[in-house]
Amino acid sequence: MDGALEPPTTEVTAFRQPVWPHRRHAVGSNLLWVSLYASVGTKLSAAWLDGDRVPVVREDERSHPIYSKMIEFAPRQSRTLELELVEPYSTAPPQIPVQPLVRPQHTEIIQDPRGCPS
Repeated sequence: MDGALEPPTTEVTAFRQPVWPHRRHAVGSNLLWVSLYASVGTKLSAAWLDGDRVPVVREDERSHPIYSKMIEFAPRQSRTLELELVEPYSTAPPQIPVQPLVRPQHTEIIQDPRGCPS
């Protein structure tokens, strides 16, 4: 290129979430990036999508762990993402913000009354 500068190349190596370009998608399907911002010190035990164990991406923001998963929805499809978390003890109830949607979101928190094994 006769002395011309080549444009810089940037590669993100923190994580790569596949967008599945090689896979066919149903007309009208959507990809949704779901993230759960957890309390400081929270650990993820397991994650399931529609009953199957799945990996999730873990990141941190201001010392808070963030657990995320890309989910594909076919038209009119419902999906269930379950995260099993172990959190530090607190007397404060969990806070779940609700996003206003045409069909209201359904969020369920199940507390294990047995607590953590010693």
